[in-house]
Amino acid sequence: MNEFLLFTLYSPMSAWGEIAVGEIRSSKSHPGRSALFGLIAAAFGIKRDDAVNLNNLHDSFGLAVKVVSTGHLVNDFHTVQAARTQSRSCYRTRADELNAGTDLLGTIVSTREYRSDAMYVVALWKSVAQSQYTLQGVSNALLSPVFIPYLGRKSCPPACKFVPQIISAETLKDAFDQYGIKPVWFAMNNTGNAGNLEKRVFKIQDEVYYWDECDNSGLEKMLSTERYDKVLDASRRQFRSRREFLTIIKKEEV
Repeated sequence: MNEFLLFTLYSPMSAWGEIAVGEIRSSKSHPGRSALFGLIAAAFGIKRDDAVNLNNLHDSFGLAVKVVSTGHLVNDFHTVQAARTQSRSCYRTRADELNAGTDLLGTIVSTREYRSDAMYVVALWKSVAQSQYTLQGVSNALLSPVFIPYLGRKSCPPACKFVPQIISAETLKDAFDQYGIKPVWFAMNNTGNAGNLEKRVFKIQDEVYYWDECDNSGLEKMLSTERYDKVLDASRRQFRSRREFLTIIKKEEV
C-alpha cells in the first residue's frame, strides 16, 4: 500500500499563471507545482527568501491534480505603473522601481485571466524517502496555516477548508476514488452529502487528471506535455521543466 495526501481547492476566483509574456497574464486550466507548493510553503510559514526550505519542499513530493471543474475564464484589465528600463539602473524591488522618478514612470494596461468557480482535488506523495517534510506535516499545516493561503493570486482566497486526508491505496487513482469530492461547505458533521450536490452544481461530465511521473498511478497516459514550473532556484524564482501527464475518463467509463 502507498500513502497519499489529498485535499480540495475551491474559490470563486483563482488564477494559475503561465509564463508571463508581454502585457497578457494568462491562466492554465489547473494549478501546477509552483502555485501549489507556494501555497503549502505559506501554510508552513516558509518565506520567499528561504531558498533551502523551499527547494527541499518542492523536491520532497510528487503531485497530481483532479479537475472537478475548470470554471469559467474571466479577463480583468489592470493599469500598472512601471519604470522604463535603464542600462545603468537595476530595480531590485517594486519600491525601487516606483521611486525611479516621475520622468521614468509610465503606465501600461495588462490583461489578467482568472478562473471563476473552479474546483480541484490535489494529491501528494513522497518522492524522497528521507525528508524533513512529511504528508502528515503538510496536512497539519493546511489545517492551521501560518500565512494566509491564496489560489494563485492574493486576490483569490480559498472559499472553504482544504479538508486534507491521508489515504492508503494501491494506486493514485484508488486514492482519488476514496477521497471523492468533498462538500464545498465542508461541515465536519455533514457526511451524508458525499459531494453529490457538487457533482450536479458543477455539471461534472468527465474525470480529468494531471500528474507527475508515478510508478503506481493506475492511470493511462493519454498525453505527455512539458511544463516549466518545477523550482530550480527558489531565491531567484527560476524554474525548470518537468513532464506532466494527462488522462480523461469519460463519465460512462467511471
